[in-house]
Amino acid sequence: MDRREALQTIGGGALLAGIGPFTFLSNTVEANTNIALSIAPQPRATSLSLPNVILRNQNNQKVRLYDDLIKDKIFIINMFFIGCTDGKCPVVTSNLARVQKLFGDRLGRDVFMYSISLAPKHDTPKALKKYAAHFGVKPGWSFLTGDENDIERLRRKLGFWSPDPVRDAKKTTHTGLVMMGNDRLDRWMGTPALAKPTAIMRNFSYIDEPQNQNFA
Repeated sequence: MDRREALQTIGGGALLAGIGPFTFLSNTVEANTNIALSIAPQPRATSLSLPNVILRNQNNQKVRLYDDLIKDKIFIINMFFIGCTDGKCPVVTSNLARVQKLFGDRLGRDVFMYSISLAPKHDTPKALKKYAAHFGVKPGWSFLTGDENDIERLRRKLGFWSPDPVRDAKKTTHTGLVMMGNDRLDRWMGTPALAKPTAIMRNFSYIDEPQNQNFA
């Protein structure tokens, strides 16, 4: 039984609701006393609330969200689309390219970046590869597309949604947030995608592994 199966068995019950914008989920509390166990069962890892959908990256490689991209990894996720009508997506991608540089040789080794298209029908792997090349994307940063229904499920589970149905129907509403996660520690945090790269990195410190944490 692998970690995902074990946590599913421990967690039981219904899936967690969407993470929600700018939500900071605290560390999973270890049920280390009988009193704690009597109050509530051990929390279910946040990653397990996400659909383990099949996606394709800019190299047209098939990957599963949890198994290949999230399991035991530290990562940041944003949503975008190439035909962004308000011009925000290119600015966000350019900003994240500066974050990419700050990760240095950690990118692709123990930190990963994922940009998921909100327009999967139009943003094909070929189009994503061209877009990624324009911003000097390095190994460790994947641009992803997939089935439209799967992307919609994932969007809501990741918290890229608005309670206002009119705003929620506009794709550009969902492009200003970056979610950060650490699957091993079950830490999640949201931060503005257009914050200064140094501010994004400072926020990233809160979900990073303890030996790498720097809150300066």
